[in-house]
Amino acid sequence: MFESVNPPRVSRRKQIITVIGSTLAHATIVGLVLLVPLLYLAEELPTPPDMLAFVVATPPPPPPPPPPPATQRRAECQNGQSSLSSRNSAKGALKAAQLAESPAASPEASP
Repeated sequence: MFESVNPPRVSRRKQIITVIGSTLAHATIVGLVLLVPLLYLAEELPTPPDMLAFVVATPPPPPPPPPPPATQRRAECQNGQSSLSSRNSAKGALKAAQLAESPAASPEASP
């Protein structure tokens, strides 16, 4: 008597297969409805406009920093004399003067 209002239950496996099949069928139909006009009705897609309004040329790089000021040591090196060689020559001249003044170095002091 109540079979037309409350039918007997169908197995759970048949329900899952029905839901998956229905979902795939609907997804296929919706995909075709959206893709067919895009692919077949339009021969060529329009080219997108260039965005020149928002593109700015890169600024030029900043100028290099000025060279450091020349010091006395650099000035001597530029003249052809290094500070080390001028110090050594001054020491050598001092030693030569001391040897010339010492009595053992002179030939008259020898007996």
